[in-house]
Order: sequence, then structure tokens, then C-alpha cells
Amino acid sequence: MATQSDAASRSFRIRRHHLEDAVVLSLTGALNHAAPLAAGAGVEATMVEVELALRRRPRVLVADLSEVEVSRFLVGLLGLVRRRAVRVGVPVVLAAVPPAGLSALALARVAPLYPTYPDVGSALTDRPSELASG
Repeated sequence: MATQSDAASRSFRIRRHHLEDAVVLSLTGALNHAAPLAAGAGVEATMVEVELALRRRPRVLVADLSEVEVSRFLVGLLGLVRRRAVRVGVPVVLAAVPPAGLSALALARVAPLYPTYPDVGSALTDRPSELASG
């Protein structure tokens, strides 16, 4: 049985970090399909952070997945993030994607849309050139 602290530790959160000409979105927790109101709030909060990040027109938007539980809902959320970012010419890359995340992206047949990096540092040092066009 999950305790209140277990539920709190798994709740979905997003943090936005502006680093020179890039933005890192750190996603933590889980989008829980069994709690649709909480999941919906997580999606809304993410899209607000994406809009705020894109106002600065960063060179790249890095989604740090090192502390998030990967699910089909997260893959869908990444699709929304990517769609909005690409619309304004900002590429989206993924950092620290766990093996389950790579599998989920491949299963959804969207893995080729997301350049992946082992960590945030390597995602920030690479210079994606034509990623925004896709």
C-alpha cells in the first residue's frame, strides 16, 4: 500500500533552467493515468513552462528525463512539447533517457524524432543544426 510520502515522491513535477542560450526542462515523478486530474495538471504545468522557455528563443530545449517514470503519457507529453517548440524553430533533445524510455519511444515509433544524449551536459555541448525542421 502506498503511503502519502510515496505518492508525494512520485507526483509529477517540472523545473525550468535557463542556461545561456539553452533551456533545460527537468521532469520528475510520474504522470499517473489512474489520477487523470493530477496528470492533466502535470501536462498543463509542463506546457506553461514550455511557453515561458520558448519566449527566449533558446538554441535548444533539453528535456532531462533522469528522474521521471516513463509511460505512454510521458511520450505523448513529449510530443506536445516537441510540436510547440518546433513550431517556433527550437529543437528538442532528450537527456538521460532510461532504457524503458528508449523502448517506449521506439514502441510509439517516434524515437527518430528525438536526438538523445547520455546526460544534460552532453546535450548542451552538442550543436544540433537541422533538428528544428522536423
